[in-house]
Amino acid sequence: MTAANNLPGNVVLLITKYGRPNRRVYLDLGSARNAVARAHAKGLSAELILCRLEAVQADLDIDGEVAE
Repeated sequence: MTAANNLPGNVVLLITKYGRPNRRVYLDLGSARNAVARAHAKGLSAELILCRLEAVQADLDIDGEVAE
């Protein structure tokens, strides 16, 4: 079993009123909902976008760069 098999299958992005994602990615829907509630309490516009993660195979060299 690889580490990729243990990744959560979904993440939640909080989108601001300008259509840009917040810098924080939420792995827990409850935490994401709380963040939206805090934004709404401040009078800010926010919505949640559910995204699916997919692991990809990459060959990394010693410096952590992707090899061609």
